[in-house]
Amino acid sequence: MRARSRSPRQAESNAQAEYNKQRAEALKTLSALKEKKTNQEMQKADTDQKTEDAEGVKTDTETMSVEKQMELDSIEPNCSWIKGAFDTRREKRRQEMNGLLEAKASLAGAAAGQDQGEPQGLRGANHRRD
Repeated sequence: MRARSRSPRQAESNAQAEYNKQRAEALKTLSALKEKKTNQEMQKADTDQKTEDAEGVKTDTETMSVEKQMELDSIEPNCSWIKGAFDTRREKRRQEMNGLLEAKASLAGAAAGQDQGEPQGLRGANHRRD
């Protein structure tokens, strides 16, 4: 009978050792899983912050785009007028320049005539005062 009494004690001891071994492994696994959960929560928080920052940048960019488009829309009538009137204005400037060149040539001819003793315009009036 003594052999049998040791056997249940030995079985209990073996069972207790096995339980302690499994419990230690379970606690180790639980600790590792808690650490993993904490790391994943931190990564999620970082990702959420990056997403929020990116959304802010996107909003700012969209706002700047809308403002730029509003600015372009506001100056468009002036640009269209300038673009449409460019050829007409260029031709008028050419005519003006030609007129100024003709006037200059005419005045140069008049000045050459005055040098030869012909009193004309203001020069002639200045000579008369002397």
